[in-house]
Amino acid sequence: GSPSFDRRHFPDLPELYSAADEAREIERLYPNAFLLTGIDADKERVKSSLADADLVHFAGHYVTNEKHPLLSGLVLAAGENTPRKEDALLANHEILGERRL
Repeated sequence: GSPSFDRRHFPDLPELYSAADEAREIERLYPNAFLLTGIDADKERVKSSLADADLVHFAGHYVTNEKHPLLSGLVLAAGENTPRKEDALLANHEILGERRL
């Protein structure tokens, strides 16, 4: 919920003031929920959590790439170690690759 994304990479995205509250409300509905908000909602943590998740609720931004839809994805937290825009975007092709059937 409400990942702390890098405004240099996504300057047109507005602040989602209620997204963290939304994520906490959803967390209360599920006893075994694993909540990632702010700087903790980075690509590495989200990807590692997806493999074992039965349900995922994302309260944040999703950006589209109309020319290449598999490059559309979830905007995640970025820190000093995420200098490239792609390092803070969990693209559709990555999400599809994480699901183990």
